[in-house]
Amino acid sequence: MIRNTNYSIFTFLILFFTFSAACSGESKDQSEMKVTYIANTGFLVTSDTQKILIDALFYNPQINYCDIPSEEILFKMEKTQFPFDNVDLLLVTHRHVDHFNAISVAKHLKTNETCKLVCPHQVVQKIMDEYACLDSINHQIIDIALELYSTVVTTVNGIQLHVLRLPHIPFYIKDETSGEEYGRHKDIENLVYVINVGNRKILHVGDALLCMSEKCFETFHANVDLAFIGHYDITDKSIQILSTFLKPEHIIYMHLPVDDRQQIINSIKMKVPDGVIFEKTLEERTF
Repeated sequence: MIRNTNYSIFTFLILFFTFSAACSGESKDQSEMKVTYIANTGFLVTSDTQKILIDALFYNPQINYCDIPSEEILFKMEKTQFPFDNVDLLLVTHRHVDHFNAISVAKHLKTNETCKLVCPHQVVQKIMDEYACLDSINHQIIDIALELYSTVVTTVNGIQLHVLRLPHIPFYIKDETSGEEYGRHKDIENLVYVINVGNRKILHVGDALLCMSEKCFETFHANVDLAFIGHYDITDKSIQILSTFLKPEHIIYMHLPVDDRQQIINSIKMKVPDGVIFEKTLEERTF
């Protein structure tokens, strides 16, 4: 288990900047990176030598508010069939059912013995609760236990990761007894990943909002090649954080709802004309 470190958020920024500066010194002939859409915030990222699945292994037929993988695609991911063969890394941002299914993740790890899973502690607990043969895959799980706004830097299967815990997007509900509103997701461990794939950098925020964590980004200037951002994070403040501090070459908007999708796509395009939106399962783009 990788537990909370002594890194402050400012240490994270220094490390990120150093990491970014080192990458910027590499060859300008950047390798191509293929991104395949699975569902919701789930993507397969493929470079010349590495494959990463992010938030892709989930399935619940009762989910009706976002895209979900088909049973056929889920089977291929669980059985590590092409294009999900030889995956180096599974990343899970948090435990919610539209991002993660314990049995599906465990099946992939069981079949792909060289693959590693990086995830928050709550995800590990869920796997422990639901998968009977945990001992057979336990050595493949990297348990990231972080306090809010804490960070850790690690390398897994040759892939360098900067992991930061940021708040999940708030969802307020009213207490029936007191009548007071409270954040339903305030205790969710949501991990943000900065991933070095070859000589490219990827940011995947899970269900975090950039505009809620501005101070995490305002003190450094580092170029990100791809930024995976929630479709709802298109406030002026979030767009300023992206353009001023993260400076991504491409912004991929994810977590699109089923209802009013075209209206939301139109809103994104009005605010961010170059924003990238995947609409079909297994749709591929090369960056």
